[in-house]
Amino acid sequence: MARTQIASANILASARDTFNTFPPTPLAAAATMYIAGGTGTTEQDFRSLSIYFVIGSTATVVTLRASGNGVNVAGTAQVSPYPSNTVFAGGTSGDLVSASTTSATLQLGPITTDRFLQPDGNIYLDFSQVTGVTVYCVQNPFVFV
Repeated sequence: MARTQIASANILASARDTFNTFPPTPLAAAATMYIAGGTGTTEQDFRSLSIYFVIGSTATVVTLRASGNGVNVAGTAQVSPYPSNTVFAGGTSGDLVSASTTSATLQLGPITTDRFLQPDGNIYLDFSQVTGVTVYCVQNPFVFV
């Protein structure tokens, strides 16, 4: 199954030193989703992106896929781009998996490592179930340090 894109229309581009309307445009979760990394001047800076998952009454696990894990945008299985060598240990650390959560809000981000950057420049999110799960994204105008 192909991944559902979290489009730029669903990402609140917050402004510096001003009030921003929150929450941003909500998006119902799909089993597999992605945020496009872009190229050149439209490149997405994941270091300033925060993603919020509002989990309903059904237990849910959210997974941020490590590079090469899971399926790509077209739904095809991938192979990790990293050789199995200890020099690349950071890149081969694996997925980031949340605890099974019910009736809660999870925040993901900012993403400060290339561990989760896919070969196509995107990041991939998977959900154990999608009933009652809403996704919100906020792009800050600066990178946190």
